[in-house]
Amino acid sequence: KTVNKFTDDNEDKNTDEIFNLFESACNISLVDNLGFDYFNRIDDHIQSLTISDNFIPTGYSWLDKMLGGGWLEGGRALYLLMGATNVGKSIVLGNIAAKLLLQGKTVVLFSLEMPESLYSKRISSQLSRIPFASLKTESENLRKYLYNFRDKNPTSRLIIKEFPPSSITVNNLKSFLKKLYQKQKIKPDAVVLDYLTLMLALQHTGSMYEDGKAIAEQVRSLSYPQNFGCPFISAGQINRIGFGEANPELDKTGE
Repeated sequence: KTVNKFTDDNEDKNTDEIFNLFESACNISLVDNLGFDYFNRIDDHIQSLTISDNFIPTGYSWLDKMLGGGWLEGGRALYLLMGATNVGKSIVLGNIAAKLLLQGKTVVLFSLEMPESLYSKRISSQLSRIPFASLKTESENLRKYLYNFRDKNPTSRLIIKEFPPSSITVNNLKSFLKKLYQKQKIKPDAVVLDYLTLMLALQHTGSMYEDGKAIAEQVRSLSYPQNFGCPFISAGQINRIGFGEANPELDKTGE
């Protein structure tokens, strides 16, 4: 029944329905984890109280202090930076990626605003401290620096992937990250997304608030251990009312 239903090109394909049909036909559940049995696992609960969260330092002491240690290493976390148009959100996100590379981390950077080559130049400037405008004339020095950096930091890895704005959903990100692991065995320690609200919601409502909320929830779900188990770091836009404020609040977000 399932095969017949989903090979019919005339019907809309609802992937949730595949799950329901499979579960009903086999009379089993695809969910193995039945939750934490609180009173029958008291010792496990007490032992967990001694375990501290692991953090990846952001590279900025003031930000580590605000976050309680840095980016949560095990994921379950979406971090959003907020800024006005042309204030430098992409530069900050690129710098965050560079700080992670300096710690020997694997970073996947999704760009929905600028070409992969331009992002590469910005990160090259951040790592090497060669001014952005001088990269072309200092190309040999940059080459030597990057080869030396790679030799000294063998676990550092950076994948930059560009998508057109408003062209991808969270499922596209998930598929790309899965393919990256399947083909190259690359699993990110952190994902940088430039930036969140240039994505499409899985179910477009036409409401900027509802779509932005849905995208944030969907991206955060990718950070869970069931998916990729690493922090996701992105940015949001300040609206026109908050543009001139020195300390804008959350009600001044654009989405």
